[in-house]
Amino acid sequence: MQQIRSGRSSALWTGLPGTSGESLRGAAALGEPAADVLQELLAGNPIRLASPAEPTIETECAGLFLLLRGITEARVPQMIARHYSGRMEPILLALGLQWAGAAAVRAGAPDPGLMLWCGLQDEPKAIADVLAELDPAGSESLLAAVVRLMRDRSSLDPGLPIAADIPQDWTAALSEAWPPTVPLLPPLVQTGVHLLRLWARWLRGVSHSGIPYLLRNLVRRRGRIEAHSNEIRVTMRPAPLDVV
Repeated sequence: MQQIRSGRSSALWTGLPGTSGESLRGAAALGEPAADVLQELLAGNPIRLASPAEPTIETECAGLFLLLRGITEARVPQMIARHYSGRMEPILLALGLQWAGAAAVRAGAPDPGLMLWCGLQDEPKAIADVLAELDPAGSESLLAAVVRLMRDRSSLDPGLPIAADIPQDWTAALSEAWPPTVPLLPPLVQTGVHLLRLWARWLRGVSHSGIPYLLRNLVRRRGRIEAHSNEIRVTMRPAPLDVV
């Protein structure tokens, strides 16, 4: 309608039968008056298009979507774009793998819920191939930006812990799903710890819990994802700490 109204609708009849193309050319030649008439006709006789079935995903990574508030509030995508020169998807995959654990891997490929969460394409790709794109120097730069953020937040929130040394059991919990053929970058492990800590500040009573406890009781959960045109609905089975 906008193209007919402006008279620049030549692209509309590409590939259409000749009679349809002639009708569109005639409407475009009239411009705005023709568009007004068509709009009136469509108001009384709307075009009904069959909507495709909404995709439903059964996933082991439903709990990752609980972290979206912390990630967006901390402006992590903008931070990655500013301090990391490579693609964003491998960084998000690295973080998602650490938080989701071993269940996030299906025959060497990411769980479909994890793929949606980190923005990978629909075709499954080997996790090791995606992580091979990680840039160690860029990971260091990203960690430095996250540490600055944590220090700024801790000046306003003294209760926010900044982990200087990561306990061995934390590293073990975060590296469960990491492919053995890809070196585990320590800066990404620290980044995963800091961001999880930042998110946990909203969890009254358990915000100072260890990383394995938070992952086991809150984040690593299966569920169903329904991707609609205007929302993503994630449904999880009840868990003891849901009230938190």
